Amino acid sequence: MDTHDPIPLPGGRQFAATHNVPHTFGGMTSALLRRSSAFDRLADTPVDVVTFTWNFDQPEIEAHLRAQGMLSERVRVRNAWYEMGTVKEVPSGLSNTRQEALGAFDPLDVKHEVRPGVRRRFSDEGRVLQTDLLRPDGSLAISDRRDPHARGTVDGRSIVLCDAEGRPVVGWSAVHEFYRAWLDHVVGGEEATFIVDGKRVVPIFADWHNPHANLVHLVHASHLAPGARRPFDRVERTRWRALTTVTEWDGFVVLSASQHADLDALLQVGDRVDIVPNATNLPEGDPADLLRDDRVPTEGVAVGSLSPRKRHQHAIAAIARLRDAGLAVSLDIYGRGPQEEPLTARITAAGLTEQVRLLGFDRAAVERFATASFFTLTSSAEGFPLVMAEGMSRGCIPIAYDIAYGPADIVEDGVSGFLVPAGDVAALAAAIERVVTMPSHERAAMRRAAVASSQRFADGPITAQWAAVFETARSRRLSRGPAITVKVREHRLSRSADGIRAEVSFTVSGARRNADVSAAVQVRERNRSVLLRAVGPVHRRRFSRVRRTVVELTGPSVEWIPGGWPTQAVLEVEVEGRVKRVILGPITEG
Repeated sequence: MDTHDPIPLPGGRQFAATHNVPHTFGGMTSALLRRSSAFDRLADTPVDVVTFTWNFDQPEIEAHLRAQGMLSERVRVRNAWYEMGTVKEVPSGLSNTRQEALGAFDPLDVKHEVRPGVRRRFSDEGRVLQTDLLRPDGSLAISDRRDPHARGTVDGRSIVLCDAEGRPVVGWSAVHEFYRAWLDHVVGGEEATFIVDGKRVVPIFADWHNPHANLVHLVHASHLAPGARRPFDRVERTRWRALTTVTEWDGFVVLSASQHADLDALLQVGDRVDIVPNATNLPEGDPADLLRDDRVPTEGVAVGSLSPRKRHQHAIAAIARLRDAGLAVSLDIYGRGPQEEPLTARITAAGLTEQVRLLGFDRAAVERFATASFFTLTSSAEGFPLVMAEGMSRGCIPIAYDIAYGPADIVEDGVSGFLVPAGDVAALAAAIERVVTMPSHERAAMRRAAVASSQRFADGPITAQWAAVFETARSRRLSRGPAITVKVREHRLSRSADGIRAEVSFTVSGARRNADVSAAVQVRERNRSVLLRAVGPVHRRRFSRVRRTVVELTGPSVEWIPGGWPTQAVLEVEVEGRVKRVILGPITEG
């Protein structure tokens, strides 16, 4: 552990949650592992990374991560299936069990063995219908059926834990209930804080109610759909569940101020959402060593997967423009992905094989930032591009599309780098030319500004920000009042040229009479591409239990919301930290 005083992290034991940590992974998992190791080193706090996919190689994956230096000493990776499948005795008091799940118990025999300790049954189309996991001693530990009602027909779930003799003991009828039972067992009555990183596991935690657990969701990418206009536009379907439950999390975090502003415009989240960027891999030693200007001004680099979202073809086109204008600029691109062949063909067709190189994946590619003069970021969208801070920390000048989200929160245009209108190849080429041709003392000043700006994303400052988030999340959990009941007395939902108006009268039971009550209305489209939320004032007549709110929902995306079904309005009432939602019905024209 580092030798400075630890940064205190409130909230008890620390966990990070994601669907899986495979042998190879992208930026979200890298950020999760780096943050967890920082908590270990800087806060003297061990971290368990909990995962939920069927994982037969848990020890091998963890050993691989340690060999790669991705896990510090007291960070470990845990998996629900692996742990429940290797216990010698079924833990007592497991939650959410269902007796009917045991009725579908029908273990597989050895002819279904697909690898040592794992048996599987498949449909004619190759779909997994059942997985049985055996302990090292050969006894059956878990039987997981996806066709419990009619053999061969995927419908429902039966997950059964067995004793040391392979006999069924307890079962679950839904996989998320199995996961929540494991989480309750993991927490074991101690205070714990979970950072829910993976979007695929949000439904597990959104409906998990453990009185000892502080739940914080971190959004690693844009909440808007690809190509969406900020801030009012269609939302990403995979973010829909998290966005509709913002007020139910103890903490909700995004990576940039610009994303927070857009979320607030769309959902009126206010101080319910915090901003904590990901920490990045800053070089050790004296930053002044990176400011020498013996770099070749015309050498550039790009680091990122060769995927359509990264749009490396834009950078290649910019290099071709400069070549045609008589300026020879080179670009090394590190990464792999489905665009490798198309990009290679584009480089060849443009006659740039001497100037643009595709160098594949290299874990040490980040060190190329210390020798290149500039780097490009041409993505269509990002959550928070760590590669920018990594490059800037090594004195490399960023030239980035001004996209959602991140670049504008990292780069001060014209001071520590350049922001270019998204998709504008001509402007990208002009920015590269400016870096290449500016006087050396101006380049040196820009490098100094880039290095100084990057220090905000060191592990220490970011860990301290997380400590503040945890303190707020813990306070929210501890201040929750009792469960409440909300009954809608009458409502009217109408749409006009200006937006949608919701008038709702309701009563609240289970709360103190003088408790503060807040209300909001969400408008949801069934296909989950449109979501709006607005807060309204709550009034109550003297000596009356009935409260009334009027909520106005406005914004350009209102035009995409049809009247009637499938659009749905939902009343959201919050009292003393408890949130209750009631479906109001379709919207009428009017």
